[in-house]
Amino acid sequence: MSCEFCLDTDGVPCFPIYGVGPHKCYWKIPGAIIGESQPIPVEEWPENYQETEPGMGIYWCPYCGEGKP
Repeated sequence: MSCEFCLDTDGVPCFPIYGVGPHKCYWKIPGAIIGESQPIPVEEWPENYQETEPGMGIYWCPYCGEGKP
């Protein structure tokens, strides 16, 4: 069951989300250009993320667990 933290403005659950794994965006990397990013080490990944293939994975609601595989 979804909670207030994982619903969009229409009341629809936003999780699970499939996408790029945890990374630093180019604007946070000195000297990087648009499109460059760096993966974050596995030890620093949030608890609400699970990798499904290299560099990609599923995020679920960190409050209620909605979308957790």
